[in-house]
Amino acid sequence: MIASSLGYNDSMAHGAPVKSWPVLRVANGTDVNITVCNTYSDAVGFQVSHYLDDKTEAVQPGRVINVSFLADQTGTFLIYCSVFNPIHIYLQGGELVVL
Repeated sequence: MIASSLGYNDSMAHGAPVKSWPVLRVANGTDVNITVCNTYSDAVGFQVSHYLDDKTEAVQPGRVINVSFLADQTGTFLIYCSVFNPIHIYLQGGELVVL
């Protein structure tokens, strides 16, 4: 996943924050591995409700982080930024859909 001046994976161009973007779909029981690359000039946060709520993952400019978890509950979970920055609103509408 790329965090840029256009949000996560160009979410601004996909109608965020009104429309969900990006949307990741995985099967229940999947080991999920997400690489987040920050090409933006400020730090961004990366969290997934239920799975990564308890730990703020901050990605500094020009850095990459990897997050992993077991998707063991079906439903739709918010992918969001927890670090305030100028593009924060465009980093609030991603979804993880566990089927």
